Parts: sequence; structure tokens; C-alpha cells
Amino acid sequence: MFRCVRSWTTASRSGVTIIELMVAMLSASVLAITAGIILVYCFRTLRANGDAVELQRDVDITTRTLFRAIRTARDNDTTVSGGGTTLELDGGARTFTFLPNGGGLVYDPNVGVSGDEQMLASNTSTNANECRFWDNGDSIRILLTVYAQDDTIQVDTDIHMRNEI
Repeated sequence: MFRCVRSWTTASRSGVTIIELMVAMLSASVLAITAGIILVYCFRTLRANGDAVELQRDVDITTRTLFRAIRTARDNDTTVSGGGTTLELDGGARTFTFLPNGGGLVYDPNVGVSGDEQMLASNTSTNANECRFWDNGDSIRILLTVYAQDDTIQVDTDIHMRNEI
């Protein structure tokens, strides 16, 4: 009768061939590299957004402090010196001093007391690049430029002092 002989081409095989394994490894590595690149860009964006928020916070705090101090001052007790880098309020009792080369803006709320100075618009990520004061009689003009890496905020405004009584 007929004998059934299995040939090696029709025999069932189990396992993965080397080509299938290489294709699987290539697709897995492409997925891993894509995920890694996405994570790197997400962290870069997070850091850049954090720097932008810090910059805006520093400008907000600086301008609020400047506005409040200048608005409570009288125009006859206000002087601008140092080529526009120092603003003295209340006859020199309070001062704003700009330190050049990214040094920031220093506010001294009481010149008679040591150690109460506040550094405005300067920390590890933001720096005051430029700050100038001009005395316009009943107002103070301020030009403040603050930067952090790729972002720059410039404030150029007149702040009016309270009226003389």
C-alpha cells in the first residue's frame, strides 16, 4: 500500500526565525526611541514654561513693589541719581538701586535698617537686564527689561505719585 512519508518541507516547525526576530527588535527599538524623544521634548517644554512663569512672576512682583512705593511717595521727596540707576523715595529713606550686568534691582524699604534689602527680578533663571528711572516732576518714568533665556519682558511706563496735600 501507500506509505505516507513526511518531507522536511511540510513538517511543522515551532519557534521564531531570525528574520522575524530582527523585524520585531527593529520595531520595538523604533517605538522606544520615539517614546524617548517625546519625553525629552516634553521635559524641555516643561522647563521653558517654568522659566516663562518665573519671569512673569518676577516682573509682576517688581512692578507692584515699584508702583506701590512710588505712589505713596511725594514728588518733592523723590530723587533720581546715579545716571538713572538709583531712585530715592521719602528723602532717601527708601531706595531702588539697579545693579548692572544682570545684577538685578535691589529695593531697600528702610535705609536706616541693615539686612532688609530685597532683590527684585533676579534669581537663577531671570535677570534684570536694564532698569532706568526718570523724574518727571509728579511722576516717575521706569524702563525695566527682564529676561530669561529666550523670553524678554519690557515695562516702560510712567507712575504718578500721590497729590500734594
